[in-house]
Amino acid sequence: MTKMLEIRMARCVLYLTESELQRLLSREPDLWKLAIGRGKGIARAKQTRERVTRKVETERRPD
Repeated sequence: MTKMLEIRMARCVLYLTESELQRLLSREPDLWKLAIGRGKGIARAKQTRERVTRKVETERRPD
């Protein structure tokens, strides 16, 4: 079975395959660029939060 992507919206849930999503986004190159940039920003923020959490936990540990 093909892996489906779940997209939750206000009043519905969409299920698309990766190729279907790529086809939709290929019609709007600016939207594709925006989505990629947003994804990179979210990934960086998540990585930074995890890094800070690990640092705080390390500093709290008694020697």
